[in-house]
Amino acid sequence: MSATTMLRHGKVDLALHDLRAGTGRPLLLLHGLGERSPE
Repeated sequence: MSATTMLRHGKVDLALHDLRAGTGRPLLLLHGLGERSPE
């Protein structure tokens, strides 16, 4: 199970999901409501 961090930007609430740990720069993947991130 991935960790979720909630973030508010203006009037928008974002849910940030840690998909896997790693080194280097993190990747930010955005998707629409009801869609899923690749596993």
